[in-house]
Amino acid sequence: ASDITGDGRVDISAESFSRVPSMHGTVSANARVALAGYVADRLDLKATLAAGGPAQVDAKLFAYGASATASGTVSLPDGDAPVRFDIRGRAQRVNLGALPRALGAPRAATDLNAAYHVVGSQPMAGKGVQRLTLDATMARSTVPGARFEGGGTAQLNVVGTAIAYRVDATVAE
Repeated sequence: ASDITGDGRVDISAESFSRVPSMHGTVSANARVALAGYVADRLDLKATLAAGGPAQVDAKLFAYGASATASGTVSLPDGDAPVRFDIRGRAQRVNLGALPRALGAPRAATDLNAAYHVVGSQPMAGKGVQRLTLDATMARSTVPGARFEGGGTAQLNVVGTAIAYRVDATVAE
């Protein structure tokens, strides 16, 4: 079941609404979202669309006791071209044990905090290969039995189904 409750404002013009890249204007929303088995207690979103260019997106999300911010660009769908994104933000108070089981996260009580930058592309219509690079800088965080000092780094690279990662962190206890 899905439930989206909130306020939204759409102020978009276009040469033709069937041509997504011709759209320009703003979209904003403040909502509680329950969708596909996931729940966001609050989502604050603002997107600015510029005809022919990527959308500028700014968002704040509060879910499962954690908060996250996101700011950057997302290309608008245009035929078979992949959607490209370049987003920076912060995630705070992430408790893996509180996340929905469907995500497959460990059932562990954590307090994870980090700044992140994610860049990539998602193919449309099944054409092409998903690409994603995530760089994160950890702030002080805890996992069962250990505390991580701030400043550690992590990187995740995804190309299609191939996944590679690197972590460099200092464990305090």
